[in-house]
Parts: sequence; C-alpha cells; structure tokens
Amino acid sequence: MITQRIGFCCIALPHDNYVGTKFKTTTLAWCNKNKSQAAQKLTDIYHNNLRELVKVINYCIEKKIWIYRISSDLFPLGDHDDFSSVYHLFCSNNSNWNSAKIAVERYYEMGGRCSTHPGQFCSLGSERENVRNNSIKNLIHHASFMDRLGLPENHTAHINIHLSNGKDPIPLIPLFRQSLQKLPINVLARLTFENEHSGYWTVSNIRHYFPNVPVVFDSLHYTCNPDKLLSFDDAFKSAMSSWRNTVPVFHHSEGKTKSNDRAHSDYITNIPAIYSNYNVDTEVEAKAKNLAIFKYKNDKKELI
Repeated sequence: MITQRIGFCCIALPHDNYVGTKFKTTTLAWCNKNKSQAAQKLTDIYHNNLRELVKVINYCIEKKIWIYRISSDLFPLGDHDDFSSVYHLFCSNNSNWNSAKIAVERYYEMGGRCSTHPGQFCSLGSERENVRNNSIKNLIHHASFMDRLGLPENHTAHINIHLSNGKDPIPLIPLFRQSLQKLPINVLARLTFENEHSGYWTVSNIRHYFPNVPVVFDSLHYTCNPDKLLSFDDAFKSAMSSWRNTVPVFHHSEGKTKSNDRAHSDYITNIPAIYSNYNVDTEVEAKAKNLAIFKYKNDKKELI
C-alpha cells in the first residue's frame, strides 16, 4: 500500500490551541562579550529548546503529522571550541533529556520520524581545512543530540547536508572522501546528501561519486538546476533507489514568484504526481510551515 506522508521543518506556527514554537538562540558575539554570563544563558536556552521540542512533537502527534525536521539550532554553540563544555555539562545530566526523549520515542512508536539539516556552512569538501574540521565537529554534534534524544542510528533519523562548493568540485572530491572517513558511525549511519539548486551536484553526479549515500531528492532544486542526464521522474527514481530498504524522505517546495525561484513560497499548491506513486515521506519547505500542510490538504479535499 502506497502512503504519502508530509511534514514540516523546525518550527510550527500558532494553530488551534498550539501557541507556536518558541525556540531561543544567541550569538557567538554576545557570548564572547558576556563570558561571565554565557554559560548560564546557553544552559537556559538548552532547557527552553528541549521544552519547546516536546511541545512541537506532541503537537505533531495530536495533528497526525508524522514527518518533522528538528532544528539544527537546538543547542547553539554546542560544537564551538569555546563553549562546547557548556553543552557537554548539560549532556552529563540525563534528567535534562528525559521529557524530550520520552516524547520522541512515543512519536517513533506511533510511526513518526525526525531528521536534521545542518546549515550551509557545513562543507565536508571545502578547500579550507578548518572549515572541513568544523563541519566534522558540527555533524558529530548533531549525531550527539540525536543519540541523546533516543533517535535511531539509521536513515529513519537522517542528517541531511549539501555538497555545494563555489569552486570546481571535481578536484575537491578526495577532500569529501577524507572527511567522510573521519566521521564516526553514528553520523555515517544517518548521513544523506541533497541535490543542489545550482552547480554540479545533481542526483546523477551524487550517485556517481557517492553511490553508498542516500540522496534526498529536492523538487525545487531540480527545477532550478535540472539534471543533464536524468529527467525529473528518473532523478526521483534514482534517488529512491539510493535509500535501499528505508522509506526515503524527500523535499518539496515551490518558488515564491516563479517555478524556478530559489526563494520558498509561503504555501504549496501541488506536490509532483510521482511522489504519490511511491512510498516516500516528504518534508514541505514552505514559509508557512505547518499551516502550509493543512492548507494543502484542505485545498486537495475541495478538488475531490
């Protein structure tokens, strides 16, 4: 039986009785300027963000939204050399995690799944060694909090990253591979790559150079940067096959002003037909977040 499940990314906007996700963050500049207060501020943020994570997971359960991307900023500066000790001290107290772990485990027991998506500065193939090293630390940090939350060490709880780099990527591929060799198993077992909205890293090129890494197919990225070797449907199918025995998580978004506008629209109007022909879970990347899902479902009901 084919099931089409759609979810949203990071924060939920106010909806019914849910007041909206209120994650907090801070900056490196503030922490450097206020070092005597930084540890307490970061600890308070970590507590707040886990409480908010529990609320948004429970909201997803209530609304039967079974795909949810956890914010990569859940623990700001948790992987930074100057402040990672605050995060590690927070981790050392298991009671800090109990409520969030229970909520996430309940979500998975009911069929839900989570992912994370480190930001654009995570570049395993950068020419700069410090960027590669920081990217490795960032991925290890993501796997750390996923482990703490009790998330599976496999692609049902994937860590998705971009491969894009401003330089010619071919000479940098050995650097990608060197970086991959430095990643621990709790990262590698979750790692996925995404086709890019510009440049070299289309589905066919990712599959050629990294055949063992699942590909997250992004519909808007294909529209902006069509694969020279594969049609839309064939790129979709190729990405599907890369997930082997795991139901894929793909992305869908729509351009804000035109079909190949890289900026995301507030809402979505049409998920490509091929998505409904396969068992695939879809993260909707829309500015209206959870509200975009409900509007899409309601619009589709009116057309039936």
